[in-house]
Amino acid sequence: MSKENLEKIMDALPEEEQHRLSEQAAQPLKGKNTIPVLNPITAKDLQEKKMPPLVWVVDDILPVGVCVLAAKPKRGKSFFALDLCLSVCNGFDFLGYKTHPGACLYFDIESGQRRPKDRLEKMLKGKLAPANLYIVTMEELENSEHEAGKALKIGSGFEILLDGFLNDHQEIKLVVIDILARARQGKKNKEDDYERDYRDFGELIRIANNHKVCVMCVMHNTKTEHSDPFDDIQGSAGVMGSLDTAMVIQRTNTEDNDSTLYIRGRDIEEQALVMSFDNGKWIRRGTQEEVERQQLETEYKGSPIIQTIEALLKDQSEWKGTPKELITESIYKGTHIGYSPKKTGEEIGRFWSMLERDYLARYLGHKTKGNTYLFKRK
Repeated sequence: MSKENLEKIMDALPEEEQHRLSEQAAQPLKGKNTIPVLNPITAKDLQEKKMPPLVWVVDDILPVGVCVLAAKPKRGKSFFALDLCLSVCNGFDFLGYKTHPGACLYFDIESGQRRPKDRLEKMLKGKLAPANLYIVTMEELENSEHEAGKALKIGSGFEILLDGFLNDHQEIKLVVIDILARARQGKKNKEDDYERDYRDFGELIRIANNHKVCVMCVMHNTKTEHSDPFDDIQGSAGVMGSLDTAMVIQRTNTEDNDSTLYIRGRDIEEQALVMSFDNGKWIRRGTQEEVERQQLETEYKGSPIIQTIEALLKDQSEWKGTPKELITESIYKGTHIGYSPKKTGEEIGRFWSMLERDYLARYLGHKTKGNTYLFKRK
């Protein structure tokens, strides 16, 4: 505000108010009477400022911060998290991405020691387990009780325990809490789900930021699957609002062993990776796009439509006709397209980019007998 405008406002005030404000302005500002002052940065200065690089635990998919790994029960979340820890501890690639070696702390607070031991033996296949992977099971956590036998939870000692361990083991880069629900208290008086989620995740964010680690929280998905896989994560909107990274494992279909890992984060490109579960380990098959393209190529090569076109072009340089005529030709060629003309047309459309590539396919328009296509021998 300009000096002239300020003087006009002061002149319009009653004399007593002018006197009071003048005296207040003359007094030094102390303690609670101190008026906070904004100190913004200009867009130009921000543009020119050198920012520190993002710190990764796994390049391109897992930075330092708070992450949620969610899936339905018995979908391999714990194997995924444990394999991630083994990869980081050993400096091995994980799902094809480079890891940054460091120690890991794994809270398996649904189990005693037997279950993580069995998982490690299944995954390591006789190889030596890393000495820099620290595992805390339900038994150890229950032995750290306080307040008349109450087990440590976030907000009642868990974060103090974790802070202390990270202070003593500054080589740790990844903390896994499996499963997060076991480390949480119920809602406090008049607290809703959103407030509870923000409170608990706020503590984890503080720990991740202070110690420059990734805290991965393993959680269950809801029973209902949504069009957006990240809506499947249990909890209020406060969960996604708190996270730096979210990972969701969804079964691709019920007929095979494939699942899709959806990844979304503040500082990373959204991704969808298709994985297969084999003997305790998740194996990357490719991005969702790559796998869908491979699947389409396989279906294309095995299609009786393509086999019919191939057979026709052995005898002639080009063939043109409708889907109905192609079905008739398949009977003579022994390739037997078992679809209706409508379905055959839909399949031609689905394979169109490959038909253009292999048979210089062209659409000649809709004739009296139906849609007409031209295919040529290359």
